[in-house]
Amino acid sequence: MTDHEPLLEWVERIAMHLARDGVPPIAGRVLGWLMICDPPEQSAGQISAAIGASRASLTS
Repeated sequence: MTDHEPLLEWVERIAMHLARDGVPPIAGRVLGWLMICDPPEQSAGQISAAIGASRASLTS
């Protein structure tokens, strides 16, 4: 397990929780990541790299 994996597990739990309220999974992952990322300001490229999503998926 890498140091990043527990963070991604938490991000996924947030995404699943928000999905119950109709939030798309990618939006939930982005929101989850933005809650814990350091620095708090992240570019689309940084977010996509961190959560393992394409930059194109972030635009939806």
